[in-house]
Amino acid sequence: MALFYKTVMGFDNLAVGYAKSSLNLSIFTIGMIRSYGSLAGMLGVLSYTLMEKRIGLMNAGLFGLVVQQACSIVAVVTIWIPGSPFLKNDEDGPSISIFLIAIATARYGTF
Repeated sequence: MALFYKTVMGFDNLAVGYAKSSLNLSIFTIGMIRSYGSLAGMLGVLSYTLMEKRIGLMNAGLFGLVVQQACSIVAVVTIWIPGSPFLKNDEDGPSISIFLIAIATARYGTF
């Protein structure tokens, strides 16, 4: 799971290259989404320490796992949302934006 998340569900050079070339997203938009992912990761680290003190180690870890899995499921569901490259190459729709925001939000659950 960790290897899958760190390679496929991340904003690496492959994802940035695809977003720039195929989807015609601006560098500014890509940078904003990457910044949001970094902020979500930092908020996850800060909230983890508070959750560990209040609800315990196991429950805090379970909460992070649930958040990460929920965001990953949203990212997978975007295949069937209008705008997905899997639906007759229709590029007008929210699918790609929802996908990028979902994988950025999943950073919150990585603690």
